[in-house]
Amino acid sequence: MIKKVALALCLCGTLLAAGCDGTQKDVPAAQETAFADNASVAGTYSGTLPAADGPGISVTLTLNADGTYRKTDSYLEEKGVFHEQGPFSLEDGVVALSPETAVVLYYRVEPGGLRQLTLDKKPVTGELAPLYFLKKKENKSSE
Repeated sequence: MIKKVALALCLCGTLLAAGCDGTQKDVPAAQETAFADNASVAGTYSGTLPAADGPGISVTLTLNADGTYRKTDSYLEEKGVFHEQGPFSLEDGVVALSPETAVVLYYRVEPGGLRQLTLDKKPVTGELAPLYFLKKKENKSSE
């Protein structure tokens, strides 16, 4: 079922159904409070996510402290580049992106980055599950 969801999203140009159940049972309480507001997760995240019909999607996601985001999905092998932006929210360690023209996407805040979730906030299972992670880029301007 999850594979079908991922394939459908990919074909719609929004692939990004990945995993977490949103319960945060594997995140210590101290870490949950560290991500209490938008400013605590602000930054740029990137990675290459699996694609159902190609070698992958290079994703760059920037979360701004003002509660807005910008995301760029670049399909490898020149299959297209897609941009989206809009507001995001943070609740219980889960970031929800609310694009203007697509479905809401979810990411769980984890040490070092964001793990993409399925549309129903469930974990991705199977051998590709570990690949649904966007690593937070270090802010070099704060030196």
